[in-house]
Amino acid sequence: MGRIIAFLIALAGCLPGGTALAQAPQNAVDRSIVILPMLANETEVMAVLAAARVWPEVAYQVARDPTIRVVDPPVMPREFYEETSAVEAAQELGARYVFMAFVSGDHVYRFDSVVRDGRTGAVVWGQIFYTDEYAIVGVAGEIGVALRLAMERFAPQPPN
Repeated sequence: MGRIIAFLIALAGCLPGGTALAQAPQNAVDRSIVILPMLANETEVMAVLAAARVWPEVAYQVARDPTIRVVDPPVMPREFYEETSAVEAAQELGARYVFMAFVSGDHVYRFDSVVRDGRTGAVVWGQIFYTDEYAIVGVAGEIGVALRLAMERFAPQPPN
């Protein structure tokens, strides 16, 4: 359903008088962020599964704040996330900030999370989260809430 809505919004940008959803970071709102799929070492099968399970929940938790525009990344080759800089990813996806995470471990997981500025590539926030396989569902909420709170520091809401 979300992809259909995104397609319709993108299509509206092609129509006369329409505006495109994705813009270059220079024009993107200051509170836009793309939550890139989490990466894990392919040899750590459990970490790969944990990354795939937690990633969409983190995006959902951040999107619960209506003042933050979460850019839904399209399905893209893994190389895009491993080899492209945060600046290139932000320009490609139309976001001001880029969230990246790497998951490691087997039954006890480490989530190395970082947010980079889409204009400069500089790290504006980073935190490490730990969980075990029994509490894996809760870590997405922890990461999402921490990210929303951090955005209040590095991307505060404009005054009304």
